[in-house]
Amino acid sequence: MSNEYVINNDNLSAASQHELSKTDKTPAVKHLQKNLALIELLKTWREDDEQEQRDTWECLRLTLDQDRFSDRKLFP
Repeated sequence: MSNEYVINNDNLSAASQHELSKTDKTPAVKHLQKNLALIELLKTWREDDEQEQRDTWECLRLTLDQDRFSDRKLFP
């Protein structure tokens, strides 16, 4: 891949992203656009509510330990 398409997302402003979306449609730019969208999605997942994640883990842990054939818990 040529260096002209290597862009650090932290340095890419929203205006630049918008400009990319309406101009050049080369395969490298299309790939970059998909990567930027994926990065934004991952950021939203990372920034989710911590309490919700704890509650989800507790529910998952209890469900996995439930109805086990062994008396040993999977997550003690």
